Amino acid sequence: MTDYRDIFRSILAGYGNFFRNLLRFFLAAIIIALTAAIIAFPLWFLAIQHTALYSRLLIVCTLAWLAYRSVRRRHLPVLLLRTLHAGGILLAVYAAVAAFIYGAVLPGILSAALGLLLFGLLIRRKPERA
Repeated sequence: MTDYRDIFRSILAGYGNFFRNLLRFFLAAIIIALTAAIIAFPLWFLAIQHTALYSRLLIVCTLAWLAYRSVRRRHLPVLLLRTLHAGGILLAVYAAVAAFIYGAVLPGILSAALGLLLFGLLIRRKPERA
């Protein structure tokens, strides 16, 4: 004879797993939406309020990204890669200072955070073998 308590427990466990996974999905969606807002809002604010600064930042960031990609593909020495990371840090600091000067506090904070992130990557990076 089957024990109905075991069947009932397995049904409840199945519903528990379903709702736990559903909650994880919604939490992941909320985290993704907040991350997108944190990235997009300062860019939108700069594009609307400070168009000249946004244009300069976009050009400089695009050139820095292209330079980084070209250096990474050619497998240049580690010293040059570290120098490029240091340039990225300086660019982020410049962007933060420029944003604070123009009164854009949130983009300034995010640029400073990007500079700290790049600095962390620079000091954590292990030497690559050529």
